[in-house]
Amino acid sequence: MTPTPLGLFKRQTDPHSTFATACAKRRAHSLVLSGDKTISSVHTGGVTWLDLDCVEERYLLAGAADGSVAAYDIQVPVAVDASGAAQHDAVFKVDRGRLGHAFTVSSVVWYAIDTGLFVSGSFDKTVKVWDTNALRPACEFVLSERVHAVAMSHCATAHCLVAAGAEDPHVRLCDPASGGFTHVLTGHRGAVWAAAWSRTSEWHLATGASDGQVRMWDIRTSGCVRVFDQHNTSAARPQRRPHRRAGVAGEQHDAHVTAHDGSVTAVLQTPDGHSWLTAGNDSRVRLWDARRCRNLLVNYADTYNRARKARQLAACVAAGLLFHSSGSVVQVLDLYTGELRRLLRGHMDTISGLCYHPGLHELYSGAADCQIIVWAPERATPPEEAPHAAAAPGVTAPPDQDAWSD
Repeated sequence: MTPTPLGLFKRQTDPHSTFATACAKRRAHSLVLSGDKTISSVHTGGVTWLDLDCVEERYLLAGAADGSVAAYDIQVPVAVDASGAAQHDAVFKVDRGRLGHAFTVSSVVWYAIDTGLFVSGSFDKTVKVWDTNALRPACEFVLSERVHAVAMSHCATAHCLVAAGAEDPHVRLCDPASGGFTHVLTGHRGAVWAAAWSRTSEWHLATGASDGQVRMWDIRTSGCVRVFDQHNTSAARPQRRPHRRAGVAGEQHDAHVTAHDGSVTAVLQTPDGHSWLTAGNDSRVRLWDARRCRNLLVNYADTYNRARKARQLAACVAAGLLFHSSGSVVQVLDLYTGELRRLLRGHMDTISGLCYHPGLHELYSGAADCQIIVWAPERATPPEEAPHAAAAPGVTAPPDQDAWSD
């Protein structure tokens, strides 16, 4: 029976549909340098971070080493040339100056509810909450050290806290509603380079630091609740502190538990919330079970990484792919086996920002060459139409060829 238009639409849009999954997998596995869409970067410094709004999935936010922040409309182009290539310009740009950041913008993130607010962290030791319409800081937090990471929860309903990781080992939670700090999370022994809120709980926050540790915090309690252990010796054991003496012993034990043998450069939870991904400058990427924080022992091959600052990871769960930057190349890896599927080459310098669009099945990458590149599914070229010749006796005509004579 021929499916109705409504049934076909439901089959295409249902995220659990086999048809939708097959399409997402096919498109994600065929990413190439897009010839139909270009983003005109307005940054004079290297692009350090990218973030896509989760409301319309339309605006791409970018921070750069020149202290600027810009947003790009990736759905509506400003111009289309004769060949059909679309050009996407910046919707707005905040330059270094009286209102902007004085030094490198290390991290940017959209407010999860709408695009009326966004947050930026910088090496000028400030975290700014911006009013998008006025392009002015609505709130500003001053830290004692330069800021490496900022993060906001995508599922929070009871709070709108901004997690900030800085050069010192403390994680601070900034409250835009009050303009002050609500929590200071202590436990790391080095600079906090990466931070990410859980996609399934608004109270859980994961942070990675230069001490090689990845810690899971519950902001309703004091101290971290889990420490990721690459050797799986204690990752499944929740941190319990029944009395003071046991608490000191637990902290001393946690100091030797690490997720990586080098600094942690990225922490990311997969969109389905089932797994965590971490990367370190020990050239290792690790996949973790989200419920028990156990290392799943997936060997990702040749993930070279010697970064001295945070770098982004991106993942497509429907296609089972992980996108990891290694120098000026984007590595496309199998998320569950670690196999290297392909390399995406196009940048001329080190890549720091990666962002995957689940609706358009596009990947965006920003690098120190000041460019933002779009990687899109490869377009199928239609076969050349051959003239229909009369079929020879005894030769069956192709099923899609008509049987009419000339």
